[in-house]
Amino acid sequence: MFLPAIYSWTQKYLADGEAGLTDKRGRRKQPEELSELDLANRRIKELERKLKEEQAKNEFLKKLDQLERMYLPNNQNIDKPQ
Repeated sequence: MFLPAIYSWTQKYLADGEAGLTDKRGRRKQPEELSELDLANRRIKELERKLKEEQAKNEFLKKLDQLERMYLPNNQNIDKPQ
């Protein structure tokens, strides 16, 4: 054991008891623990992710439509009204 780790654990235990010794690495804060700015930034990231996902879906559908037009005769394009 390294002395700094033992010191850190001791300080955490003295400050918060056993709860202070729980592993919190990688833990996301709950919404009630965040400031308004942090909440807004989290929402922005979520919306950017959704936008990117929708853009990828649209690109896929455009390419699919293009392939259907190239390889299917007009009367076999079953999803499109005639």
